[in-house]
Amino acid sequence: MTVTRKYLFGGDTPWSKQDWTTCDDRIRGGASASRLSIKPSTVDHIDNQPYSSSAFFHGFLDITTLGGAGFASQRNTTYTLNWHLEKYDGIEFIVGKSDGKRYSFVLKDEMLPKRPDGREQSSLNWEYEFVVPATSDCEDRTREGTVFRAKWCDFEPTYRGKPQEGLTRRILPRNIKRITLMMRSFFGMQSGDFEVEIKSIAVFKEGNQVDGAAPLRQDGEDIAEKLRNEYTPPLSSRAESFGSKTAKETDEPKRRGRPNSLLLRLLSSCCGG
Repeated sequence: MTVTRKYLFGGDTPWSKQDWTTCDDRIRGGASASRLSIKPSTVDHIDNQPYSSSAFFHGFLDITTLGGAGFASQRNTTYTLNWHLEKYDGIEFIVGKSDGKRYSFVLKDEMLPKRPDGREQSSLNWEYEFVVPATSDCEDRTREGTVFRAKWCDFEPTYRGKPQEGLTRRILPRNIKRITLMMRSFFGMQSGDFEVEIKSIAVFKEGNQVDGAAPLRQDGEDIAEKLRNEYTPPLSSRAESFGSKTAKETDEPKRRGRPNSLLLRLLSSCCGG
């Protein structure tokens, strides 16, 4: 099957720090901090092109200041762009080095007018969670990285951090304007230093090629099985490895109990919902 992609960040659309801004729990009195740094990539590009940079999402997640809650995130500032992604099937992102922690990839397809105090109004978020086993500097398996492909239906709707079960409307790809990379505590389950390398973020389509999109290699192996969570259904996920041991060892992270009202308020103030 032919699969094509269009880059949003990375690849033939070089990363730029000016495209991203910080939104951490400090806006509500927390002490977490995050950064997005552009550094030489540890990942060989799957199209064998000389794209040498990756975005490293890193920082410190504090869970003591706010009593177990905490988050740190980076979101794109170019939300006025009209990407019009409705011709594509979902999001593809390539992960290089990782610390083995659990991250959230968040989309927003609705940007409401700001409130009189300048803060954003709450609206739906669409979330996808992922984990890549920790890698060390001496391991070369990151040269091929781990490729995640999440179809639009794999993104779960949340409002102020709470899953919206039974929601009738679906994500609107043509309206997607914001992407957020998030590290959160998940009720104190993770904290401290964090870092994950994102080689590129793109949209992909299976089948007929979209005009202007580049063909993808298809010599990988899908992860077919997902871990089940005893509390709520897991996020749908698929990771593809181009000969990578990392992806073969990667399982879908378990969805755990959602944070309490404190963290929900924090996420709402930062992500607009």
